Amino acid sequence: MRWALLLTNLLFVFPVVAQELNQEQILANLKFRIPNLGNAEVILGDIVDSPYADLKQGSFTINGQQTFQFLLSEDPPHLILLATDPIDVSLSEEEIADLLTEQERQEQQVAAELHDALNRFSEGKPSRGPA
Repeated sequence: MRWALLLTNLLFVFPVVAQELNQEQILANLKFRIPNLGNAEVILGDIVDSPYADLKQGSFTINGQQTFQFLLSEDPPHLILLATDPIDVSLSEEEIADLLTEQERQEQQVAAELHDALNRFSEGKPSRGPA
């Protein structure tokens, strides 16, 4: 499955050749630009507005198994395959530090609750080792 590795490890940008975009045309261009998709069953999902100016977003599924996300520009028409979901890089270093501190606090709280629950469950039960 070389095509799967190729799609997941790289960011592709290729033109969709007509101005008026429809599902059949997008699928035809995908199969033309990625020849390994020629014999595969490719199902295009809904194309909806994205949070990015002048871009739509969508996905397609290959052989009912792997789903790939993409962004679609309309003028000029290009389909941009994403190797991963978009990553928000707008946080400042201070915001990141605050979020990491909060994440650590929540993890410690969950660990403490689990520890207490295990202690309550095992109280009075026989155990091996030092008491």
